[in-house]
Amino acid sequence: MDGRIFQLEFRQNGSKFEEYDSISDMLPPLRSSNPFELKFNYRLLPTGMIGDMTSSSRVIRACPKTERQSEGQPNQFVAAGGKNGSVYLLNVSTGIVEKEMSVHNNPILGIEWTSDQSILSYSQSLSSSNPSRFKNEIVYTHFENGEHLPLKREADSEPPVIMIRISPSRKVFIIVIKDSPIELWDTISLTLIRVMPKMFPPVASLEWHSNSKVKFSGKEKVIFADGESQKVYVMSIEGSILSEGKTLPTKGIVGKVSCVCWKNDLVVMGDVEGNVIVWDTKNGIYKRIEIQKSPVKKVMFDNEQAKRLAILTTNNLEIWDLSQDLLYGQCQWPMKYSVRVRDFDWLSSNALAMACSDGVIRVTDPSLKTNPSLLINYPGQLRSVGAIPWLLREFLKRWLIFRKYLGEDLSVVSSLEPSHISILNRFWDGIQDSTKKKLLSESTTLAEKAYLVSKLFGSVEEVDLWTLAFHYIKGQPQIDVNFDYLTDQQLSKSHMMEKLQLYESRRSNSEQTRRIARDFLMLGETGKAASLLLDISQSEPSFYQDHLLACLISLAEDRTSEKFSSTIKLVATSLMTGGKLWEGIELLVLAGRTSDACNYLQSSGKWPESARIARASLDKERTTELMRKWAEYLFQNKNKIASIQVLVSVCDMVSAVEYAMMSQDPVLAGCIASLVTEVPENLQNSLMQSLKNDLSKSGFKVPMDFSIF
Repeated sequence: MDGRIFQLEFRQNGSKFEEYDSISDMLPPLRSSNPFELKFNYRLLPTGMIGDMTSSSRVIRACPKTERQSEGQPNQFVAAGGKNGSVYLLNVSTGIVEKEMSVHNNPILGIEWTSDQSILSYSQSLSSSNPSRFKNEIVYTHFENGEHLPLKREADSEPPVIMIRISPSRKVFIIVIKDSPIELWDTISLTLIRVMPKMFPPVASLEWHSNSKVKFSGKEKVIFADGESQKVYVMSIEGSILSEGKTLPTKGIVGKVSCVCWKNDLVVMGDVEGNVIVWDTKNGIYKRIEIQKSPVKKVMFDNEQAKRLAILTTNNLEIWDLSQDLLYGQCQWPMKYSVRVRDFDWLSSNALAMACSDGVIRVTDPSLKTNPSLLINYPGQLRSVGAIPWLLREFLKRWLIFRKYLGEDLSVVSSLEPSHISILNRFWDGIQDSTKKKLLSESTTLAEKAYLVSKLFGSVEEVDLWTLAFHYIKGQPQIDVNFDYLTDQQLSKSHMMEKLQLYESRRSNSEQTRRIARDFLMLGETGKAASLLLDISQSEPSFYQDHLLACLISLAEDRTSEKFSSTIKLVATSLMTGGKLWEGIELLVLAGRTSDACNYLQSSGKWPESARIARASLDKERTTELMRKWAEYLFQNKNKIASIQVLVSVCDMVSAVEYAMMSQDPVLAGCIASLVTEVPENLQNSLMQSLKNDLSKSGFKVPMDFSIF
């Protein structure tokens, strides 16, 4: 599961896909004595792919503005770093992942653009020689040619890199290492220019001076905060020459500075106590921005005239209009939002990109209320889709199933507005003609209509429910192997054997062989299980135990001795209480105590495994009892459809109707009841009353003589 979306075409030679409602209709279950002899005349062709980010992004950086961009035009590309070490190039105009490159083995902690085609990224891992220090990995990546170049740094064990900051000219960059002198590097050659002397103060935060009023000259300025003395320094850099500038007076004004930014004549400092100070270096005055008191993680001016300032704290993101000293936009978490903003960057003065904790990159305006990436901006690239709101979906489900009782005219439905009717009609128009014909036919039962509607809405659980119901009630013989423990004993064992034969043909290691042998043992195929265990190589650590078990399986074929059975049960119980559940289950099955094995699996929460063993080995009465217990367990754990599926698998349709009623789903209850020849009268009356109330609440005019019985 890597997040990519593929578009596939499923084709059958000599037929058109449009003739079928779904792939399950096009490719029904196939039965064969030997599944490896089946031949399929189908092709599954990939016709397109949309990339996606495989992990949530920790950091993002917008591509620097190029000479081709006009004033105010947002940056189109954003680089994002994932926790899996991959770098993504995102086109925020289309929402497409243009490039994905695996660069690091650890989460990416920072990204800086060196040009409009290349970036620097860094990650870190604990040093193998010293657990208190780190191995820092800094890599240059070129998106156009895919080149990866790690920076050649001598230190293999050092304090962690805090940040990398590249100059506005893109000619040099600075690496900040915790409690260590900073390093100045050349961007073009990726070589170290110089390391600051040890007397240089440790840097807690650093940013280059960005000036939108004047063009770049050879000298560039940088501002940084001392992590110990809480002083803020200004320094000039020209080539390899560093010149010390002035020190900003911060004592009594701001606490321990955690982040800074500098644009034109304004310097902004945020501290760990939640204070934000805007310093006018030209006039020598400052002002305080009142934000909620939480540590400030990042401050950043917009891309144009430094009129707007974004402030990211541990609890919120705020956008301030500095020209009017007004809070322009704000989002808080976790009270108002279920996700946190991890990082952000300005795309333009009117658009931001935010990396959120749910893995989504969101593009928004400075008010943080609207999203400029609307689907309506791409009308030529989108096809009409049949998506409808949830409430209308539930309404449409009822109308399609009970249409012959409720009438055709939607305009008389009290709960619908004209816009709703338009959406419903558009959805109806998109349904294939063959499905429409079945839904409108008088001969189609309620259950069959419910099955068709479930397929239309993509409700896999309900499709499986109706497939099971038709298999048992209507005697439809073909049912797929995924229903293994929900079918009768003979078919269930056949399904499970078919899958095990496939697994056996593809096993590649001793662990898989061991598990397949166990599954054969659970099905009573002791000879096959022993043969597989004897195939395990002598070089495997479990060789001795596996061969002993093979001997025990052979000896256990004669289960007539009560002493043998009781001894095996005693050993099995001891194993299970000692945490070796499956080893104990194997012994119980060997001793012929399959019912005890199923009970132990149930008490351990392994209900599907218990059902598989029961279907293969227990009689019908004991299996039905076990399945009803499982249905009750599923229902108590709010698993409505699954519990009803289990009841249908033992042909307990009346209980299935009752469970649907208790789940406040009279529509489902009514459709199941339509398959039952005898429904108790009290249940009929209760069901009809609930169904009438449900349809009335949905806005339908229910006829007085309405009845499904």
